Amino acid sequence: MKELDSFTVERLEEITELKALSFPPSHTESAALARIALAAKRAEPVGYLEQNHLDYLRSGSDADIWPEGGAGDIPVYLTPQLNSPEIPEGWPTEDMVIAGFESEAWDALSSAVLKRQGWPYSCRESAECVTGIFKSMLAAAPEPQNQQQNIPEIIPQGWIKCSDQMPEVGDVVITAYQGCTNIGQMERSGKTYRYFTSIVSGRELPATHWMPLPDAPEKENG
Repeated sequence: MKELDSFTVERLEEITELKALSFPPSHTESAALARIALAAKRAEPVGYLEQNHLDYLRSGSDADIWPEGGAGDIPVYLTPQLNSPEIPEGWPTEDMVIAGFESEAWDALSSAVLKRQGWPYSCRESAECVTGIFKSMLAAAPEPQNQQQNIPEIIPQGWIKCSDQMPEVGDVVITAYQGCTNIGQMERSGKTYRYFTSIVSGRELPATHWMPLPDAPEKENG
């Protein structure tokens, strides 16, 4: 994005840290930042990357990007994306609001206002007080219900997590990913990078769990 290149890291840090109040953004800078934000918000993903393929990219290997995404897949954009996490439903809670009013930052700000009959601080000092209030509110926020410690992971008996152990190179095993199973062979590229190849299609298989193939049934006598 060429407009983003027109800003130096130092200038962006000045704006985000409120130092720009002594040298506020010009109309040109404000318009450019608005266009950058608008382009990021309007951007559509060009494809989707499977979550477990991130390790492939980190190891320098290729990874497939699919036109349609499934649950847990990562959207891939050509435009830099903004860091704008969604606010959880129900925020701020009553406890969060109370924590903000009971914080030391709120006491410092409100007492100074009462003493001086007006806004007492410079913009930077006021911003630090408000930041302190927000931190107190976030500290009182309820724990997300999808935290790993709140949901015990249930793994069917016999399945092995890929993150815990991988089969030996050349082994043919049953693989599982998002409720789908397949038959794959363990292969290796380089010293440490291992992956499954589908016995049926020959394509690289995404997998979170695997298990050895069952033994063949014994021949019946008679």
